[in-house]
Amino acid sequence: MNELIEQHYEAIVKRGLIKPGTTDREFSKAAISELIEWTEDYETQEAIDLVAVVLNSLHHKGIDIESEFKKNINHQIERVK
Repeated sequence: MNELIEQHYEAIVKRGLIKPGTTDREFSKAAISELIEWTEDYETQEAIDLVAVVLNSLHHKGIDIESEFKKNINHQIERVK
């Protein structure tokens, strides 16, 4: 999972859409834009674009997404018990 996220992040950096100084607010605006596009047509690609923006935001901040996702899964499993 982390490898795919890294590949996607680097591709977006090469496109010039993410720079070292890209802020949380900029990522949030991009996510909102993708959310609006998704809610207009509910296309799979729009949903993936939305998820990708969020993943890129977390990756940009140096967060180990796979580890955090595993923690979330365990938390959800514990909530059902």
